[in-house]
Amino acid sequence: RDIKLFLYGFDYSGNLLSNFPIEIKNEEGFEEGWSILRQVGLIKSDGKNYLGVIVGNSDSNDEGGSGKLFFDIYSENGEHVKRTILSDDSLKNNVDYRGLSFASADLNNDGNTEIAIGFMVFDLDKFREDSLNLEAYTSYLKVLDSDGNIISEPFDIQGYTIKNIRIGNFDRGKPDIVFHLEDTFPTTYNGQRIIAMDYEG
Repeated sequence: RDIKLFLYGFDYSGNLLSNFPIEIKNEEGFEEGWSILRQVGLIKSDGKNYLGVIVGNSDSNDEGGSGKLFFDIYSENGEHVKRTILSDDSLKNNVDYRGLSFASADLNNDGNTEIAIGFMVFDLDKFREDSLNLEAYTSYLKVLDSDGNIISEPFDIQGYTIKNIRIGNFDRGKPDIVFHLEDTFPTTYNGQRIIAMDYEG
């Protein structure tokens, strides 16, 4: 079956905005399980506004999914600007993506928006072999510039699910990325954590 995805935009009165809906660019090989995974964010670049969205395979049933995870950027008139691969397991592993979250702000004082994206790759094959295997749960934080290019990968950790990406200013000259690490089976007794760092780690 052919799955099509659309972004809709409305004003405060519930009226559909001009240039909406925007059709999400398709990806070959994703006839099933292709979906928008989490919120839509606003990106500012060179005085223009864009929309950012995480898309990919979200088949989270008992069999899991397998495929790529993308970050897409669209102009306000619906033009597809950039598709960035966040994760690519080359269809070899039985995986699911968890904890998907992103936030955007000017992280390096260049006048444009950077995007901090967090996600956990849940390896179902390793989980079924041993649920206490740290390698079954690998979380990543990646930072993209306003053009969708990955400019840093400041953090990764095994055994935790990265969640709730936020950006705040702690008077250190540049904004910090703040996120929640949720424990999994092998880290249950280590507790949860709140981490803050700049975009370079």
